Amino acid sequence: REAREVAITDAKEEAEKLSIELNVFDIASADILPQPLGDVVLWRSSSLGNGDGRHLAMSAILNQTYLINRCLVRLPHATEKGFQQKYIQEKTKSIHCIPTFRFETKEEVVQALQENILRFPFIIKPNKGSKGEGVLLIENILDLDRSEKPLSELVFQNFIKNTGDYRVFVLGGRVLGVIKRTAESGGFLNNISKGGSAAAVTDPQILKTLRKIGTTVASVFELTICGVDVIYDEVEQKYYFLE
Repeated sequence: REAREVAITDAKEEAEKLSIELNVFDIASADILPQPLGDVVLWRSSSLGNGDGRHLAMSAILNQTYLINRCLVRLPHATEKGFQQKYIQEKTKSIHCIPTFRFETKEEVVQALQENILRFPFIIKPNKGSKGEGVLLIENILDLDRSEKPLSELVFQNFIKNTGDYRVFVLGGRVLGVIKRTAESGGFLNNISKGGSAAAVTDPQILKTLRKIGTTVASVFELTICGVDVIYDEVEQKYYFLE
């Protein structure tokens, strides 16, 4: 909560420098929207969660004013990791996507291991989640019991050997910058919220590749403002779209 308040304060200060009136609202009911709405609304998040209420509220805002990041009006499942991988794979042939699987039971997971679809170690993560919460490295079948969520709410991906991952910041079809996030010693999660560190990427060749991936993904999802996460596979020597 403290970090959110700091971010709001910083945003208001920057808006004031540009002579822009900025108000921040939390929408807790799709039936009660702030009035009047501004000339432009940027949807960041709300208390509505991922349900139908969010879609109804965003649609109502779009009918009244200009809505930035209206992707979820057209693609309600766009925040789901499984959907993101499938959608990018369908819409572009230029970006490598991570094979992503869903299972209902442990028996199905065992079968996937026997068929070499999955291989130890592999990653499980909530289909809806962020900041590395609930992400586990599975090194044996008993590790599945460590998950606090049922298998049906998880996605499964084979582990990609890496030295970190990249976040590409995109605004209006342009890349503002790229950072590389690196896990702390002995860890596997590159998330800063999980102890990872970040550094600006300056290598021109790496930036050229990441710019193409970032702007393509943002365009496919019709996102004006977003962060696109990319990981480099040290074994296959390929860049993969993460989320």
